Amino acid sequence: MKTNINESTLFNYLFNLDNRDLPQSIVNWFNKMGSVVDSDRESAVKELSLVKGNCRDLVVFSKSFIEIMDQYCMRLTPYHMDVLKELDDENGVIRSPYFIEGCYVVYRVKNGCLTLWIFHEQMCKHLSIPTYYICAMPKDKVQGNGHQLDRMILPLCDFNVELNLQDYIDMVLDYLCIRKLAEVELEKISTNVKKVIKRGKNVQTVTATGLPYYRLDCKNQIEIPNDNSAVL
Repeated sequence: MKTNINESTLFNYLFNLDNRDLPQSIVNWFNKMGSVVDSDRESAVKELSLVKGNCRDLVVFSKSFIEIMDQYCMRLTPYHMDVLKELDDENGVIRSPYFIEGCYVVYRVKNGCLTLWIFHEQMCKHLSIPTYYICAMPKDKVQGNGHQLDRMILPLCDFNVELNLQDYIDMVLDYLCIRKLAEVELEKISTNVKKVIKRGKNVQTVTATGLPYYRLDCKNQIEIPNDNSAVL
């Protein structure tokens, strides 16, 4: 992972390490860049405050985990409703090797609805900028392509176009399901951050513990119950 999460305004905001009002800074940046910030867009950005201080550590998917997800994705759809019910009030942030470099997905689970913010670090070197706000709600426990999923996709800026936004929804839903159905391997990765300490006229640079993150792997086959109505 090339992006240093300790230098990211997104992670400093989510984990209460930065006192700035990131949602307001994002709205100001959109206005400066000429994007139309209507009430819907502003509300979507301001909703990030509900995740602040109550967010799971970053999880980075391994390529082998993505392969497992691809293999089982069509069989996981009957469990989408149940997993969102069980994980109500969970917030998190994920990174996938298939995302654009510097792209993170912040998710929120509430009342059976999955909310996503798609963040692209490269949009601005000083801020983490969300480009899309997505809400998705599974409507049945049908397997595969017949699965019904209500969704709402709101572009947050006028100069960014990204295809295959459905992939973000599928990836987060399947990730949450696999966490419940399979034995996943979470490797904790520690990071360090350099801090400058001033004592009078003396300046000293010290190394301190930074934000941790987890690398997610899954090398075992997934045991999926035959009864699609089973609650996870």
